[in-house]
Amino acid sequence: MKILCIVSVLCGFFDFAHVARADLAAEMKAAMAVVGPGMADAKSYLVDGRLDEFNQKLLALFPEKSRSAAQAFLLGDYLFPVDPKTSYELHKLAAEKMPDEPQVQYEWAMEQHRAGEYAGAVNSYAIFSKANPQYAPAYGLCADCLLNMGKIKEAVAIWKQSEQAPQGTLEQLELLVCAVNSHVYSDRERAKLLAKAKAGDVQSAEQLIRLDCEFERDWWNSGPNQDYLKHDLEILRKINFAETERATGVLCAGDSELIKAQGKAALESLLSKNGFLMGDNAKLPQSGAMLSILVGNAVAAQVLSIEDARTKWGKVIIDRAKANSDADLFQLAGALYLKTDQVDDIDREAWKATGEARFALAQLLVKDRQGTLKPDDPLLAAAVKKNPKDALLAAAALQQTIKAGKPAQEALVNAIKAEYSHFSPGSHARGIDIPRPGADRLAKYFAMLEKSMDNR
Repeated sequence: MKILCIVSVLCGFFDFAHVARADLAAEMKAAMAVVGPGMADAKSYLVDGRLDEFNQKLLALFPEKSRSAAQAFLLGDYLFPVDPKTSYELHKLAAEKMPDEPQVQYEWAMEQHRAGEYAGAVNSYAIFSKANPQYAPAYGLCADCLLNMGKIKEAVAIWKQSEQAPQGTLEQLELLVCAVNSHVYSDRERAKLLAKAKAGDVQSAEQLIRLDCEFERDWWNSGPNQDYLKHDLEILRKINFAETERATGVLCAGDSELIKAQGKAALESLLSKNGFLMGDNAKLPQSGAMLSILVGNAVAAQVLSIEDARTKWGKVIIDRAKANSDADLFQLAGALYLKTDQVDDIDREAWKATGEARFALAQLLVKDRQGTLKPDDPLLAAAVKKNPKDALLAAAALQQTIKAGKPAQEALVNAIKAEYSHFSPGSHARGIDIPRPGADRLAKYFAMLEKSMDNR
């Protein structure tokens, strides 16, 4: 586990070439030399879920009374992904004391951007870009702020500057957009859940193991965090939960994630020992999330086939999903019935019960393939209204608006905002086998938006 990858997003973007003052660059280098050794035990704090203690240890490296603006700036970088409130205040202090320093203003702009203070962010981005006019990502970030301020013409113009500027890459822009717009703080969420689970809250224990098994690091990287999972399971085994069977499901799901690499026999033994899924008297975990983990791992290890799981447990899973409006169970049911005639009914029930975009998208995709999706489709309208920041729904709404021959500017603006909120899957253009979320569509949408403005 690389601590810098976990704790610091902005440190990875810090570029001494963008620092105007030589004395600041020297002080930053000196401060970074202090932080490295001071963070030698950072991993243990993070694994233990003692995030606040970790933050305090970091802050104590440069006590507040004697902390310089450069030191505050560096601390803000390290705390950016785990403590947005503190990092905001640190970067604000640095920006106030160094109003003309481009790199400081750049990262202060990102803080304001993330906080929704778009006008302030635009001004701070402008200070950086005046000193670094060839750096493209700053323009791309500023365009998002301008669009959210309703300044469409200005947003289009500055996006064009991002395309023309020769320095920086699309991948850098994508990482920065994720940093300001993801609003996902997995380490902080885990710390809260771990504390509640220690107090005997079994629902928090379920959420904790689910988080550990699908730990979201950014828009591109998620999956089991083995260190966290091992630690948390060890803690949970020592707790006397009131709902013992529910707790057993939590531990079994977590263990299945840890041992799945050992193969079929190991997973069969675990499931049999706990009485889940296998055998004539087998049972299911009460939690939809825990059941999804178990079934997914059992199918992957060939302990169960999808057909066997559907035959034995399909109806029970669907009934439970409906009774509890459980999105995890609906998702599992959809996977089990994917190649059957029932999957459309499951998606309809799931959308009705949960209102989640993924279930509406599944139905809309079927309609689109059949050629029956219309611009005034009520499902599309309802799904977009309920999930305005979903990029795929916004794309569908835009497509249908254009198909109907209607003015598309509003739909384009909504689609761009949705892309900035979370990129939709992109192309295969960057040496990967599957489409990853990316900013590919932004360029396309901005070009369409400019054209729509020219035609008015």
